[in-house]
This record gives sequence, structure tokens and C-alpha cells, in this order.
Amino acid sequence: MLLKFFKNISLKQTTNANFYIIASFCFTTVSIFSLLLLGNDYYRFRHNISYDTKIQNSHIRDTINSSLSYSKLVITQLGNKIAKKGNLDYKNIEPLLLNYHVPQIQNSYAGDFNFGWVDTNNKVRFSSDLGTVDEVVDLSDRDYIKLTQLSPGTVYLGDPVIGKLSKLRVIPVAYGVSDSSKYYGTMVAGMAIESLELRIREAISDKNVLFALIAKNGELAMQSVAINNHSNRNLFNKVLEQVRKNPNQEIWSDFFYYRQLNECSSDCIDYGIITIYDQDAALANGTYPFLLYLFSSLLILAITCYLLFGIYENVLSPLKQISDFAQRITYGRRQEKLPTFEVKEINIMADALNKINREL
Repeated sequence: MLLKFFKNISLKQTTNANFYIIASFCFTTVSIFSLLLLGNDYYRFRHNISYDTKIQNSHIRDTINSSLSYSKLVITQLGNKIAKKGNLDYKNIEPLLLNYHVPQIQNSYAGDFNFGWVDTNNKVRFSSDLGTVDEVVDLSDRDYIKLTQLSPGTVYLGDPVIGKLSKLRVIPVAYGVSDSSKYYGTMVAGMAIESLELRIREAISDKNVLFALIAKNGELAMQSVAINNHSNRNLFNKVLEQVRKNPNQEIWSDFFYYRQLNECSSDCIDYGIITIYDQDAALANGTYPFLLYLFSSLLILAITCYLLFGIYENVLSPLKQISDFAQRITYGRRQEKLPTFEVKEINIMADALNKINREL
């Protein structure tokens, strides 16, 4: 159909010079407008991806912070109750732990973690799953336990570990319990990473957005399975490299976004969230508008060149010949004659000059 169309408007069948000028102007105007629309669609596609990665990152941070807040609420409530009782040994603390009722504010989070009591010798004495712990479970090697002993009364978030009792991979939250004169021990909550990951998946509305939780030590705490795809892995490794160099800085592009879980000072390092847009989905969703944009650009360029060549071949070149012919007449070379041209108006001018030349 396109070949037939161009055949019908071929240069040799066109005799009106205005056609080339008007057609070129109209086509160029429409082409520019069409390219702007296509370019805007492609820009919006890229912008939407960037927006999605930021929004989903925010949803993930909210989900994790909700679970963390609930864990902190439980261990600080228990810790404060223990501190108010005064100078207590474990036998007096045990009834408080056994009779503690999980707060009902966000009770749905209760299954995401378990809590326990670590005494002053860094031994686990109680677990919400097992009750009183008879076996010796030493947590002296845990950095968050050491921190709570040095600065009790503050909640600390540790790097992911395998729970010595639960055998699950957890994010530890610790709170040192003390009064003005004595350190009693540490309340510890372990947020199960598997449960937290399920909550995050539920919170993400765009399933093309993949995520990874980066621990304070720069290691992966959890990640979407699809990140292991070759195309996603290359992008993720580049982002992870930047994050490890500057964990406190917000980092983003069209296809990824990184931000720490909570704002803190320049020397503070918190957990961080990386969200990236699935590269296979981006290719599938973005290929069509990009190819349409590319094909349209090439087609417009080809047609524009065709019309410009028509203007040169049938308007500008004949006018140059007529101009040269007029100059030769003035020099007395009257034996020459202008040929017949395709464009009607130029051909009339050429015939007039030929007639003048013959009369001279």
C-alpha cells in the first residue's frame, strides 16, 4: 500500500512546485509533533519505572519499620517491667516473662518474631517459644549483646544471624535492661526473615519491582529470587557496589532506588533497601515504544529526504539552470536552449526564456 501511495505521488507525475513546498512543510510539522508524542510516551514509561521503584521502596521500608516497631514495643515493655521490680534474679523475672501478654495493637505481627531473656552472663534463660531454657546457650559473641551492656536503655538492631535456639535466620533487636544502679540483662527479639519477606511481598503492588535488604555490615539479608536472573544480577551488582561505598547516601536511576531504612547521621549505618525494576519486564514493556519510536524516526527521515530531494531535483536545480542560462544569454551565447522541466511553473519560465532567446 505504501509503495502504491508513493507511486501515485512520484516526482515525475507531479508538476506543481507548490506541492513539494507545502508537502514538506506539512510533513515536517506533523513529523516533529509525532516524534514529540512518541518521545513523551517513552519518557513517561521510563519515569513510571523510576516512580515505581521509589514507591515500592517506601512500602518496603514501612513494612519493615512496622515489624521493628512492634518488636521494640514488646522488648521495651518487658524490659521496663523488669527494671521497675528492682533488684531481681531470674527466678523472680521468669513469672513476668511467662505471664506477659503480647500487645494487641498490631497483633498480626506476633508470629513474625520470638523474644527471649539474656542474663548478665550472656546466657539465654528464657524464650517465648520454649519457655525457660535449661541448656547453656551463650550469646557472648553477638555484637548487639555487647552494645546493650555498654549502653543499656537503648534499642539496638543487629546484623542477620542464625538463631541458636530457633535455627532460623533472624534480624535481632536488643534492649539492655537496667535501673540507675544495676544492669539486669538484655531483652532480645528475633524477627524471622522468612516471615518478614512474605510481608514485604504482600506490600509490593508492582510485581515487576524486585527488592533486596542490605544489612548494616553490607551483606545481603534477603532478596527477591528474580534478582538472580542474569540481566538483573548485573544491574544489582553495580548498585550493591555503590551502596557499599556510600551506605548513607540515597542512590537512584530510572531502574533502581536505594535508601536506608531510617534517616540517621553521616557516621550512622542502618539497614538499606534496594529496589530494582525487573530488566526482562522493562525490556518487554519498553521494547515496543522504543522500536515504534525508532521505526517512526527512520520512516520520517526517509520521507523527509525524499521530499527534500524532490525540491532540489525539480525546483532548485532547474532554477539554477535557468539562472545560468540567463547569464549566458547576456554574454551572447544565444544558440543554447533550455530543456523541458517536470514542474509546470518552472517549465513556463523556461519556455518564456527560450522564446526571448529566439527573438533576440
